[in-house]
Amino acid sequence: MPKTSRAALKKMIAKMLNIDIFQVRNSEDFDGNKGGIWISGESDYSLNKLPVFDYYATGSLYEFGVLKKFNDFLVSKGWHSEWYDAGTMMIWRGT
Repeated sequence: MPKTSRAALKKMIAKMLNIDIFQVRNSEDFDGNKGGIWISGESDYSLNKLPVFDYYATGSLYEFGVLKKFNDFLVSKGWHSEWYDAGTMMIWRGT
């Protein structure tokens, strides 16, 4: 399956989380590493009234602090999430 382009994924994430596209930024704008997506891990983004990111979340709905529904969406598009720190989420192309 072809991987979704970064530009297309950024638009999909903004639509899915009902946020402005400018809140979904390129990783280069954060730390200079090229090719990824940077998004706040401490904002109140939610899906079905559940927080999308919660660094400390555990249980059946979360995988490493990311709502499984969102994580599964990223994987289906050929990407994965990775915490930079407790307040910063990076999204990278899968291998």
